[in-house]
Amino acid sequence: MKKRITIGMFFVIIICLFAWRFWPYSLSNLLPLSQDTITGVSGYANISGVQNGKAFIDSYEIAHNAVKDTDLQEILMILDSSDYQQDFRNILPWSIDQVDAGKNFEGYTVNLVFTWGDETNASVNMMFLSKNIVVVDTGTESGFRIYHPVNKDVLGNLVEYLKVHGARK
Repeated sequence: MKKRITIGMFFVIIICLFAWRFWPYSLSNLLPLSQDTITGVSGYANISGVQNGKAFIDSYEIAHNAVKDTDLQEILMILDSSDYQQDFRNILPWSIDQVDAGKNFEGYTVNLVFTWGDETNASVNMMFLSKNIVVVDTGTESGFRIYHPVNKDVLGNLVEYLKVHGARK
């Protein structure tokens, strides 16, 4: 009887972990503030690859002081077009200080910094390391939080937006 209870509890824990991992969270669950309080955004997109036999790296930047309200709203709309799923590493008892795209790297990365107020620590960093991995640093806790966008086009849409509205570096 104890063996059945132990096995049953094990399967309940596994089912709960998978439900937690694959439960979709909206953008408002990732950011520790409401979208109405965000006063600015800055960011950049790096695009790297091989073209005509030569390696290249292009960077596009949208600076905080050059951002229009429409830029902020459109970037938030792109980010809001997807839900995000937790990563199992988020339940580790120690902080995550290092994350990389690993085998999922596609040649695109986007880093966005959302700010509010005038304080230097009033910011949230979102780093898209690949179309499958988003790293969030809220500054309110130690380490990173890792998420997986449900809509795999978010990274590509952000890159295209920054190419059009950002300055080439």
